[in-house]
Amino acid sequence: MRIFAPKSSRNATDSSSGREKSQRTLFAHSGGILNLRGGVIPIDAWLRRVYGHLCETSTIAASFRTGPIKARKAPMLEVRPGKFVPNFGYRYLSEDVPFGLVATHALAEIADVKTPTIDEVITWTQSVLKTNYIAGGRLQGADTGDLRIPQNYGITTLSELIDWYSQRAATFGVSRLREPAIPR
Repeated sequence: MRIFAPKSSRNATDSSSGREKSQRTLFAHSGGILNLRGGVIPIDAWLRRVYGHLCETSTIAASFRTGPIKARKAPMLEVRPGKFVPNFGYRYLSEDVPFGLVATHALAEIADVKTPTIDEVITWTQSVLKTNYIAGGRLQGADTGDLRIPQNYGITTLSELIDWYSQRAATFGVSRLREPAIPR
């Protein structure tokens, strides 16, 4: 199979880090479609794409101030008149962390991509909710067993992940995986 790698990885040697090797593997197995080096969609571009028809998106602050996000209040509990504390049982922690950030960490772990900020949020949430997802820097905590992460289904490599998704995509008539278009 010929690999058309991005310019930044064309001269990579066998002594490359595991992350670079994982990125090249993902790029190769996807037929050149998936490219982690292409970067993440900038938040302002994402906000324009998602909320552009609903609110003013000239700046990130304007998007948050005028869009649907403005209605989201910080979940608090009144413990006595005028005294509030965070509601740690609210879905922002009890659902979004295990089913969002932990799942993101799971995919990053397979791709050998470090997620220090995500890990910091997960670790803090574990202390508040008395859960355990990350132990020793890896998803091997006692509470990962109930999560829908690839590792719980025996998927531990990029090749296995791509094969699994490709098989499911084929059942929907998708011949190969491809990245979403990024608005410019």
